[in-house]
Amino acid sequence: MQLKSQLVTSIEDFYARHHYWTPTNEKVTKIETPFVNRHRDAVIFYVVQETKHILKLTDGGYTLDDLEGEDCFSSRSAQQLQLLTGQLKRRGVAFDSESHEIFLRTATQDYSRYQIQLLHALLFVEDLFSATATQHEGLFIEQVHDFLTSVKRHITAQPTLADSSNQTRYADFVVVSAEHGPAKLIWTMNNADNRGYAAAIIIEKCQIQSQHANTEFYVMINDEAPVDEDVIQIFKAEDIVPVLFSKRYEHVAQLTGQASRDEPKC
Repeated sequence: MQLKSQLVTSIEDFYARHHYWTPTNEKVTKIETPFVNRHRDAVIFYVVQETKHILKLTDGGYTLDDLEGEDCFSSRSAQQLQLLTGQLKRRGVAFDSESHEIFLRTATQDYSRYQIQLLHALLFVEDLFSATATQHEGLFIEQVHDFLTSVKRHITAQPTLADSSNQTRYADFVVVSAEHGPAKLIWTMNNADNRGYAAAIIIEKCQIQSQHANTEFYVMINDEAPVDEDVIQIFKAEDIVPVLFSKRYEHVAQLTGQASRDEPKC
């Protein structure tokens, strides 16, 4: 395992080398990131100089417009809007219901911190609303919540955690084991073909682990569609346990410290 400082440095170097900056006018700069969306296109956002010291970071409405254009997201759905707004709020990111912009504002000197925050939020939202064959049963993150609460009463949804720089990091759920056992941090991955979001989860894990040593890391993967074995191996290589949702009941003891139980009969 690399030292904490080496992990942080390698992540900062990665961001510095792989972002491409294109000024579009004197107040707007287009940022092309090393992450890709489900179309295999680079995730892009814009930096707008609003005042001398204040920047607005925005996706320009693209993420949600694209999802809505493919019937993955509906701005007319009160349930989806409530879920979206809540998830973005806890990530310190805002949403404009008129323009569909996902954005935040930051002081110039804090830019590097907040551009990562926005980027991870964009990747999360795209994964959250990616179309799946189980969409009619509810969004995948809600299905995972229902499963976890059915096998473990005491879980925390949407936990926020501090890293070594006292910056906020995110997971989808935390299960605290009895008798001072390791806590389990759990992310959800609805679109297992999106390696950009897999990379974002790994970065969050690397930043969290230095401050949370007695912690195990999991990702619940929607395997309604075939899951690329490379995705599985990427997580395993980073000490994140991949759990295919169709096999979730095989992992009850590992996730909760309780006895394994069979999947309920329909």
